[in-house]
Amino acid sequence: ACRERLSAIVDSEESDEYFNLADGRVFECKSRPQYLGEHIVGRVFSFADVTRRVAAEDALRESRDELEQRVDLRTSELQSANSKLKAEREQQAALIARLEETQSQLIQSEKMASIGQLAAGVAHEINNPVGFVNSNLGTLKIYVARLLALIDAYQGGDPALIATARQAADLEF
Repeated sequence: ACRERLSAIVDSEESDEYFNLADGRVFECKSRPQYLGEHIVGRVFSFADVTRRVAAEDALRESRDELEQRVDLRTSELQSANSKLKAEREQQAALIARLEETQSQLIQSEKMASIGQLAAGVAHEINNPVGFVNSNLGTLKIYVARLLALIDAYQGGDPALIATARQAADLEF
């Protein structure tokens, strides 16, 4: 197998080839043609044990792949967290809108309550004098009746009747 591969290398201009041995070692074979004038007269081969380098490259490749997987996982976690935050932000915006609407309704309710208290105060101020006049109309009626009786007594000219009417009218009061 080695001879077949070496033959393939001989037929090419320049080559770098890796040989993986059964014991796990890796050798790099480099070859370059040797010229005499313009003709190739031979080939120079060099072999180097690159087992450590290949293992380091493989480890680096595995590490890179693992890191890419971790980055992909973290990216998906961040996207999930971001979508949750967006949903929470939308929910908070809806709650804020409801709170503002409720606050507006509360302010409107307080305004209506203030207007109601103002109207009640105005009605009270109007009803007090009207109530005073209304409650004293009966008393006024009695006093006017006594005064009219006194005037009738004066018109009749009877001194006894005038004295009785005067006493009943209680003019000093």
